[in-house]
Amino acid sequence: MTNKNKIMLGDLDLTVREATISDAASLEQLMIDTASWLKSRGSSQWSDILEGTDVHGLNDRVRDGEVFLVLDAKTIAAAFILRKTASDWDQKLWGERSEIAARYLHRLMIARPYAGQNLSKKNIGLGALRNSKNRCYALTP
Repeated sequence: MTNKNKIMLGDLDLTVREATISDAASLEQLMIDTASWLKSRGSSQWSDILEGTDVHGLNDRVRDGEVFLVLDAKTIAAAFILRKTASDWDQKLWGERSEIAARYLHRLMIARPYAGQNLSKKNIGLGALRNSKNRCYALTP
């Protein structure tokens, strides 16, 4: 039987768990690192983070049980937000489709040492699995 809270990444056995408020500082650093990496690649995505703002309200998402960590022992290898409700941005993007029961994937973050190993794809798969457990019909990026 497969453990739905585990991800195999090469030789690594990663654990998935819901984030807690005590993870906030590490999550914020991962967001800053990801935003900086995006900027170094010429992207303006996540520029709000580098300006000291978080449009997704990470601490609120943690409080609402919508942030998940992928851990290599105690090190955060990846994290993502899986919103239970559509944000204003989601509603604009998806229109009437945002009224369908769904989870909304945001802030997919991969720590650089774990990049290039298909961890993003595995995280999206986890989001889809968690989505189906909540009887939602679609995982929307």
